[in-house]
Amino acid sequence: MMNTPPPPQPGELNPEGRLAVVRWLMDPVAKLPLAVRVCLFRDIDVSAAGILAAALNYSALNVICCVLGHNALFWYFLAGTFTLAAARCAILAAMRRQKAQCPALFTDIYVLATLAWCLWAGLLCGAALASGIGTLQVLASAAALAPQGILGARNYPAPRFAAAILCTLDLPFVAGSLFAHDAWLIGLVVFTPAYLFANVAMIRRFHKAMIGTYTARFSSLDEARRDPLTGVFNRLGLAEMVAREPELLRQPTALFYMDLDGFKQVNDRHGHPAGDALLKLVTERLSAVARKGDCLARLGGDEFALLARAATAEQCELLARRLVESIAGNPFTLQDGIIARVGLSLGYACAPQDGTALEDLSRQADMALYAVKQNGKGTWRRACAA
Repeated sequence: MMNTPPPPQPGELNPEGRLAVVRWLMDPVAKLPLAVRVCLFRDIDVSAAGILAAALNYSALNVICCVLGHNALFWYFLAGTFTLAAARCAILAAMRRQKAQCPALFTDIYVLATLAWCLWAGLLCGAALASGIGTLQVLASAAALAPQGILGARNYPAPRFAAAILCTLDLPFVAGSLFAHDAWLIGLVVFTPAYLFANVAMIRRFHKAMIGTYTARFSSLDEARRDPLTGVFNRLGLAEMVAREPELLRQPTALFYMDLDGFKQVNDRHGHPAGDALLKLVTERLSAVARKGDCLARLGGDEFALLARAATAEQCELLARRLVESIAGNPFTLQDGIIARVGLSLGYACAPQDGTALEDLSRQADMALYAVKQNGKGTWRRACAA
């Protein structure tokens, strides 16, 4: 379960870019289960609200610079600001139109466009700071410094990307103080390393905390779907695994229901610890017989189920025989030298012939298992023969 990511959504940003530099920037800088990594990446805010707010704020600053600055440079900045804002909106609109998860190319474009926007905004703020006009210097300082906490929070899942955003916005702004003809503004240069370090540390701290939150969430969900004794799926885990693949039971698939013969005697004679040890050993043998992609579950007590993918009628018969023989063929050695012998009764149903819903297959397989136990145990039977 921990390695099963949530399904991708239409228009969702792809966690993998095509460019090596983009993949490096978007890396979570931690070895994570795939499901945690996908959910973490989805926390990157690519909403229209953030893009439109940035466009309005910096456009307003740019217009004020044009009015008060009396410098043609600010008009060139205004043209660039409108162009980049329109490009970012177009990128977002193209992402929203995708009927599946966005291709990796969109991640490259989004990341590079975001960094280009932050660099342009930083240069604009730096030019306003260098103008020497008090009003523009105050507005530029607010425009450069105020959004940095928000930018860090919006992009914390990719700490390198978040740090790059802060640097591309802050450093060009601070560089403007060197051309402002005001010696006291050199303080911005002095304060910047500690300021950026504190911001990046905050991002990494939040990043680590959210990784812990997602990991704990998936761990608890995983525990609720697994049998605590044997570690295989329980009834809920089996049902949810099937629910995630709606087409599974419309293809050749078999559901085996299994019940141990003689388990109660072992439990009564040697106690529950011996019974628990036996169930673990039985699980190991059944898992060894199961094929890659098959799903083993413990339904409760000494009842097990196995969902076998891509199983033809001949393969089902062979698999049923191997499952029964794996349990009855050799005794089990428990603690304190206890030797336990148990058998296995098995009933199975095949999709789509015997049903295309888990409930139908379960009922059919259970009926077949009941017929086996009523007629001598220790063998197997298909539902249609029951």
